[in-house]
Amino acid sequence: MCNGSTRPADVSSKDYFEKQLELLQKVSKVKHEGVSEQFKRVWDRFESAEKLVNLALASSKEAVQKAEESQQRTNVGQNEFRAALDDYVKNLATKDSMEALDKRVQVVEKAGAGSVGRTGVTGVLWGIVAAIFGGVVTGSIVAIIFYALAHLK
Repeated sequence: MCNGSTRPADVSSKDYFEKQLELLQKVSKVKHEGVSEQFKRVWDRFESAEKLVNLALASSKEAVQKAEESQQRTNVGQNEFRAALDDYVKNLATKDSMEALDKRVQVVEKAGAGSVGRTGVTGVLWGIVAAIFGGVVTGSIVAIIFYALAHLK
């Protein structure tokens, strides 16, 4: 029979409290196991996420390294091209140098225009002198050879 409390009348207070304590421990254990299960699942998810983050970080570091290497190769090629262009440009004539050359050519043309007639006549005269001298020398040599052949017999 019950006397206003939840414990049966035929159970002693000590037994009742021991029974209640035992039930509380069981409930606590069940709750603890449930919390432990939840904690374990959360922890597993956290570890999985951590692994994924580490993989992504490693991949991004590798990608950055490859991009830097590629950029360095590109920079080397561009610097070689720039150096080749600089060498090429150094060998090109500038507008000032071309104008100076044009002025020199005009001066030479003007100076040479008056002496072309004299140079041409002088060249022709020297050609005639050489032909005459060459003819005289050649004729003399031929005459000496014929004279020698005639007197050797």
